[in-house]
Amino acid sequence: MKNWLDFIRNERGAAALESALGAVALITVSVLAFELYVRATAPPVGLNTAVTVAEYVSLEAQPAATQIEALAKFLHREFFPQAATVFVVTAVEGQTAPQKPTMLWNKVIAVGPNAAADTGLASCSQVAGENNTATPPEALKLEDDEIVIVAEVCVKQADEVARYHHILPTRSDIAPVLQQS
Repeated sequence: MKNWLDFIRNERGAAALESALGAVALITVSVLAFELYVRATAPPVGLNTAVTVAEYVSLEAQPAATQIEALAKFLHREFFPQAATVFVVTAVEGQTAPQKPTMLWNKVIAVGPNAAADTGLASCSQVAGENNTATPPEALKLEDDEIVIVAEVCVKQADEVARYHHILPTRSDIAPVLQQS
């Protein structure tokens, strides 16, 4: 009986046991904090990506499709490397009522694993409509012949699709023409 009581009262491994339990708790809290950080910063990163694309395209009178694709691939690689991402860039011209705004051109760039085949990302654009019409957000009131660039970014991570968009007026008096190369 005395050997059993000696074993229970033995404190030689107490520090190692406490350290092991403390390390598990510390690692768990660290992982949770990182996940919270990723979830909290995802919307600003997605919006900043859309702003970057819109800024680039709105500066050019003749944006090149290959340069837009290269920018989209770069932004995907920097911010969403594990996600399927679709970039949609649309030039929209305002029309007088009752006509709908006109879609001048639309460029869709799918980047990442299975982005082109993903049905959740296929309907990323909420602006581009049928028969060269456009449906900009209700809050956006386009004047007649006013031209804006709408950049939409859809990111699918862990079966969740997040949509971001940004609208900028063109910097040129002429309508931007998408240069296919």
